[in-house]
Order: sequence, then structure tokens, then C-alpha cells
Amino acid sequence: MGIEELLEKVHHKDIREHGTNIQDVLQGVRLELLAKHYANSLPEDKKAEFNKLNEFDKGVRMAENDYKLPHDYAEAFMMDVVHRVLQGAAPVKAELMKKQMDILAKKDATPEQKRDAHREIDHFMAIAQSYGIRMDELEKGKVNGFSPKTFENAIRQYGQTYMAKEQSYWLKQIDNDMANKYIEEIGKHPDLKEFNTKLATDKDTYIDEKRGIIAGHYMAKKDEKEGGLETFKKSFDKYFKTYDKDKPADTPPPEDAPPSA
Repeated sequence: MGIEELLEKVHHKDIREHGTNIQDVLQGVRLELLAKHYANSLPEDKKAEFNKLNEFDKGVRMAENDYKLPHDYAEAFMMDVVHRVLQGAAPVKAELMKKQMDILAKKDATPEQKRDAHREIDHFMAIAQSYGIRMDELEKGKVNGFSPKTFENAIRQYGQTYMAKEQSYWLKQIDNDMANKYIEEIGKHPDLKEFNTKLATDKDTYIDEKRGIIAGHYMAKKDEKEGGLETFKKSFDKYFKTYDKDKPADTPPPEDAPPSA
């Protein structure tokens, strides 16, 4: 895959939009999932009565109970939330998690099978946390109820974290040779002729730094008419100064030295 294709993936609108979309989805399914587990926690006659209510009345009923669920049902609700997160962030892992959830739901599953399933699910919970889902905030719902505020606190970081992880993955596919080849073209632009190509491509310049230069320049080109190149210069001003790391620092002449002609 060429560097332009990789950069297009880094800045693809799907990555930018996904974080917002999944947060909207999670907020939208919050009451749906709560209603599911709230109903399951009720005796059969109460469950049948609850399920006949419309969505609004179900929400009112749960709000009257502070959106609280008995412990086991609170755990199951949190699993469902994480499963929805993984469906958006890591679909293959979501499928694997669903298999473990199905084991927990089986009435004939052995205690050993359920223990192993719980261990696997803890692993998936950690993956969701790595995408910015605040499991510590979600855990508070076990005691205080899964209110809109608690839920918002749990998922608010998801969008930015997802975007950063996805962009980082595609940027890391750019190796040193690809990076240097791209960077060598930057200073050929008439407005960027002061760019210090030697410093930017130096073997001591970390590859992650080079990737950052490339990503910044790629976006600057896209936004050139809106002043993108000036923004690029300010962001990477180090590379627009006369700088040679191998040149010894200037030293003042001795006090008795004759004045220069």
C-alpha cells in the first residue's frame, strides 16, 4: 500500500465519524438495554406487565427506580454495552465476546464453563476500556443506577480515543524509507522552500516524528487555500529554521582578539 493510500486512511471520514456515531448509538440503546435487563429481573407477572408498556412509560418506570438493576442484571447490562462498543470498534472481537455471553446464558453450562467465560469477558471489558470507555464510571451504576449522566461519563472519551487509535495504526504502516521519500518532496513547494529536509530526514529524527510531519503536511495540502501551509509551518517551526545538528555552537571570540575587518 502506497503512502498516499495510507494517509487517506489516516484521515478517512469514516474514522472521524465513527466515534460520534457509536456514542449516539450507545445513548440510543441505553434505555433499550436497561429495559431488557430490568424486565428480566422482575417476576414473570411483573415482567409481562412491564413489557406491555410503551418505550416512554418503560423509561418513566425505570427512572422512578433511579435506573437501578440488581447486581447480576447490572453486570449483564454492562456486558451488553461493551458488546455494542466492540461491534463498532472491533467486530471480530464482538463475535468472540458474544460466544462467551451465550455460555453464561445457558442454563446447563457448568460452573467451570461459566468461570472461563467470565475470564474471557473481563478481557473484552479491558479492550473496551482501551477505546476510552470508562469502566470505572460504568461500575458506579451498580450502586447509583445507570442514569444518563453516569452513562455519558462512561462513554464521553470514546470518539477521540477511537480516532487516535485508528489513525495511529495506519500511520505506523509508514516505514523510514517511505517517510524520507515523502519528506524530500516537501521543500520543493515554493512556499515551503525553507523546509529543512536534511534535519527532517536525519537518521536521528525518530520515525514517529517523521510520521507526524507527513500527516501534518498531508492535511496542510488539503487545506492550502485556507492557510494550511502556514499552519504547517507554525506546527513544525523547528524545521523552518536554519539548523544543522552537526555544526558546532557559535562561541564568542576571546576578549583580546583583534576586531574583524
